[in-house]
Amino acid sequence: MKNVLLLSLLTTALRFSAHAQTAPDLTDSTANYVVLKNATIIDAVSDTGKKGSILIKDEKIETVDYNNTLSSPKGATTYDFEGKYIIPGLIDAHVHITHGTLKEAQAHLNTALKKGITGVRDMGGDGRMLTLLQKNMKIGEDIGPDVFFSTIIAGPEFFEQDPRPQQVAKGAIAGEVSWLRAITDESDLRQIVAEAKGIGATAIKVYLNVDKDLFKQVSDEAKNQGLKVWSHAVVPPTKAIDITNGGSDVMSHAGHLVQYEFVKGDIRGRHSFESREEVKAYRKKLSDKKWDENTKEVKELFTAMKNNNSILDATLFIYTFGLDPKVEDNVDSTSYHLGMKAVKTAYQ
Repeated sequence: MKNVLLLSLLTTALRFSAHAQTAPDLTDSTANYVVLKNATIIDAVSDTGKKGSILIKDEKIETVDYNNTLSSPKGATTYDFEGKYIIPGLIDAHVHITHGTLKEAQAHLNTALKKGITGVRDMGGDGRMLTLLQKNMKIGEDIGPDVFFSTIIAGPEFFEQDPRPQQVAKGAIAGEVSWLRAITDESDLRQIVAEAKGIGATAIKVYLNVDKDLFKQVSDEAKNQGLKVWSHAVVPPTKAIDITNGGSDVMSHAGHLVQYEFVKGDIRGRHSFESREEVKAYRKKLSDKKWDENTKEVKELFTAMKNNNSILDATLFIYTFGLDPKVEDNVDSTSYHLGMKAVKTAYQ
């Protein structure tokens, strides 16, 4: 959609409808008023956009007028938005912005805001950098969306065998810092969660090598301390059904959501194989399993997610990488198709 202007004004889409019913207060001579006239307003509540004007008082929406009856207060700054659109702020629910430099992260966030994104959820990065970005966005030192981030929680094997965590440890040891923490049955979960909360994390993100009992324990502790619980949809050896029942608020990656439900016993993670070929063979066997919305395991999973209020962070976009045959030949599109099927089934 062309000519989109976004408002990040401490408001919500629902508030559009509420304020449209009340007359604006135009008597405050000390207030700073802005009027946006003749825009097409998309409030994410109505089925279609409607022509209207918005009155802003001190960075807050005072009223939304769809009847062309809005009077501009004396001294108001007025903009004519004929042919343009106003929408609520967008949220990018799954980003990783700190695998480069601080300046690169600042540039990414500034670009995001210009594209209409007023909030991002970073799913595992350099906690030191994210804390700084989070603070600077709040106080206006940097210009960009609000930053919410997680501390990665995983078994020691993940930090020992995967090179990616060390990229955001940078001078520290991945698995031993407050934003990248290895846990076992012997860990002091209360202290680990407290340290995550202390750096400003919104949530813990449980990633890999955590069994269902330990998952439930760390999930309960996070919620006891007021943090959200985010996770992959499957956290080998733990299946999605046990992730949602264990308390995950948000489960990521639809491409691997359903097929692991058909495994008898624990599921295997990427680091439990001797070769990539062995991984591919294991996943292919799972992916070949036939299922639909009436399959017992599928119904049980999505019913549990609904009952537990677990949100599905589908991340379908990542499964489109390389699907253009002109870019890369012999691309495996299995995860893309499984992800699409899982999302459609979950929606139904």
